[in-house]
Parts: sequence; C-alpha cells; structure tokens
Amino acid sequence: MSTTVTIGGVRYEGWKSVSMSRSIESAASSFSFSSTLRWPGDPNPLRARPGDQVVIMDDGDEALTGYIDVDGISTDEETEAVNIPGRSKTGDLIDSSACYVDPAQYGDMDAQVHLPREFNGMTPLSIMTALAAPFGVNVEYVIMGLTVNDPMYIPIQSYSAMPGERAFEAIERLARTMSVLVTDNAQGDLVLIRFDEFSTNNPFGAKVPIIKVGGADGNAKIADGLFSFEQRYSHVIVRGQRPGTASDSGATVSSQLGRARDPEVLRRRVLIVDADEPSSIAQLNARAAWEAATRAGRGVSVTYEMEGWRWGDGSQKEPGQLVRVIDPPRGIDATMLLVTAGWSEDSEEKQSTVTLAPPGGYEMLAPEKRQASGRKAITNGDDYNVWLTAEQVRTIKREAGQ
Repeated sequence: MSTTVTIGGVRYEGWKSVSMSRSIESAASSFSFSSTLRWPGDPNPLRARPGDQVVIMDDGDEALTGYIDVDGISTDEETEAVNIPGRSKTGDLIDSSACYVDPAQYGDMDAQVHLPREFNGMTPLSIMTALAAPFGVNVEYVIMGLTVNDPMYIPIQSYSAMPGERAFEAIERLARTMSVLVTDNAQGDLVLIRFDEFSTNNPFGAKVPIIKVGGADGNAKIADGLFSFEQRYSHVIVRGQRPGTASDSGATVSSQLGRARDPEVLRRRVLIVDADEPSSIAQLNARAAWEAATRAGRGVSVTYEMEGWRWGDGSQKEPGQLVRVIDPPRGIDATMLLVTAGWSEDSEEKQSTVTLAPPGGYEMLAPEKRQASGRKAITNGDDYNVWLTAEQVRTIKREAGQ
C-alpha cells in the first residue's frame, strides 16, 4: 500500500484500514486505523498506547500528524483486532488550559507553567501564535483573496484569556473578532484562514482542480446535498462596547450595535450576538457580516465520493482549496470551496469524500471594499451595513443548482 502509519517512531504497514478527516470548520483533524493485534511471526501485540505520536504518510507526503487518544484494542473468540482513533497535534490546544511559558523553555517539559498573561500592544496573529507555542503547535496564516489593511497585522490595545479558558477557546474568541476560521494542516499546525473577496487565484495551487459528475471523464459521484435555512437569519445584530475617552463616552461607547442583513431570508428571523472584545462600529459591522455570510454559506453544500486521495495532477485534496464543480444533474458549473475532506483506504480501494460550498458564504468583504466594488446592497435606506447583496445571493443559489 502507498499509505504508511508510524506509531511512536515505529513504522507499521500491516494495518487493515485507515481513515482521516479535515475541515476548515474544525481545529483538529481526526484519524482512525484498524489492524490485527499481532503481526504474522510476531508474538507481541501491536505497541500502540494513548499519547503515542502517529504520522500517516501518503506516497511519501505527510497526510496527518497527531496523537492516539484512546486504546482501542478489542478481542473475541475468533479475532484479535485493534481500532485506534486520535486527533492531530492541535487537539492539545482544545483540551489544555491557556497558559504562559517562557519562550526559551517551550521544549522543556519541566519548565514552570504560569497562568495566562495579558497581551498588550501585540497583533492578533502574534497573540494566537503565543497561545499555541507552549504546546509545540506552530501557527500558519493563509489569506484567500486580497486583503487591504489586514487587521491580523494591526496591534490591539490588550487581550487576555479568561479564567479557566482553554487555549483554543482563547484563540477562537480572538479569531471570531478578526473574522478568520481556525483549522489545521497535515503537519498538525494551527491554520488561520481569512476569506476576503475571492479572485481567480488559488493559494493552494495555480491550477484549479475539477470535479465532474457523469460522462466518460467523470471522476465523482454524488453522496449528499444540504440546502438549509435552519441557521440563517434575516437580521444579525452584534452588541458591543469600546473604551471611552474624555470626549467620547456614555451611550456612544457603552451600547454599540453592528448590523447585517441576509436578504434571502424573507421571514423576520433575528440573531443577537454579544461581541467577544471591545469593538468599534466598523468591527461590529464586520462581525455581523461574518455571521450572516458564514451562515448563508453553511446552509448550502454538496458532497461527492471520489477515487483516490489526490487530484489528477498529483496534488493532495485539502480543505480550503477552490475547485471547479461540473455537476449536470444538479445544474452546477461553478468554482466552489472545498470545506471538508475525508480520506479512507482498506485492502480493496482508496477513496476520498469531499464537501464543497459556494465560496461567497465564507468571503469576508470589508466595508471599504463593498463601497469600492460598486455593488448595490439590498436594504431599506442605510439602516444596515449589508454584506450580502442580491447579486451574491443569486450567485450562491445558481452555484447550488437552486
């Protein structure tokens, strides 16, 4: 087989099946593999213990790096089998409390661990990097589209983890304020993805891969589809505050509202969200836009089953890629965003399952870009700083085959 599994530095090739899953909506990839308990000619059981590091390789490329969560050994009268699940390295951020360790002692397990400190005058990207570093997790920042005055690089006054907050919770709270998604990659790094206005560029490769259903050159079959309004709202309001000054105080800073409209929701459905951090009106509007956008995007998705773990050009299938989808049965011929990828292999075949959504549902269009784009927002007057436009809604529906 072209897939190898290394456990605690020992390479195993006699496993029966292996599966993995990664998504731009999840901070930790998951994996599972099964094997006979003993290799032929080896009387010792498979040496796999909770906490052991696992590295899964595909044709020489790293596919996942993580740790075993539980010991899945099970036996009966006929067989002795082992099923071993686990998560990528970022699972430690999800489980562990936020803390501070002297940067010079990150690799020293006996180093003194301190309660999380307050970060003053640092950029959001630097703060997230500092929160992940004590756990040996690197941070990578990916920008989809073109960003002007990227807030991830602009220092903020202060930020700190809340009492008892997990490291990932502190990172995700700041990520929501910055309108970025938090996921991981094959190496177990934490990946921050900001989706600005999409262009034809694909940061994961110059050539956009193709999924085609039907025909002699078809490479996929439909597995499932989702068209839901369950988490979409006509009005999104984000409440927040910001620090006052001698000339700017009272109601103007203590009760601020950011607003956005989803014009595709014709009934009045209202979502009110409290901002995680002190924010300006522009930041609150951006957060409201982010909520409306991502909820619209997540309400439309299609899933395909495909052979192999790679695209036709040999590149790996990864969440965050732009993919052209040609699906005549559903009337789809559009560039879509790969949201979730699952990979599996057994003794018979190697398969992948990919879930895609309209990229506009994850696009964060800044207020200055909305104005410069010339797109007219659908709203009664100027009450709302609208993100979605009628044009964008029609595009989302058209790409979803509605």
